[in-house]
Amino acid sequence: MKNAGTKESEVDRLTELINDGPDTRYTMKSVVLSRYEDIDTARKLMRTWNDIADALGFEGRGKDVAGCFTRVAAGIKKGKLMVPVKKQKTSTGRGLNIHERPISKSGIINLDDPANQ
Repeated sequence: MKNAGTKESEVDRLTELINDGPDTRYTMKSVVLSRYEDIDTARKLMRTWNDIADALGFEGRGKDVAGCFTRVAAGIKKGKLMVPVKKQKTSTGRGLNIHERPISKSGIINLDDPANQ
């Protein structure tokens, strides 16, 4: 076992892993997790599982995607899985995590600030 002190490069690697999103070795599960909200929206718009599977690149595997989505949803509900936070585009064109936005202590949003436009 390595010593308890972590090196900066090890922390950077962990941050990179997190930023990369779901592990792509779990092909379908990683796609379903990274597109979870989009899939949920498509289902609420009455799209079929086959249409969704085809759109995700899993042609003809609607039942497999449906089952995977059900398992992912259960994992999210239990807290074992987490939907990746999407980066939002700003007026400067760079993505910002919604949690990186400065919020005033008063809770009042400054509409003159381009980040809040």
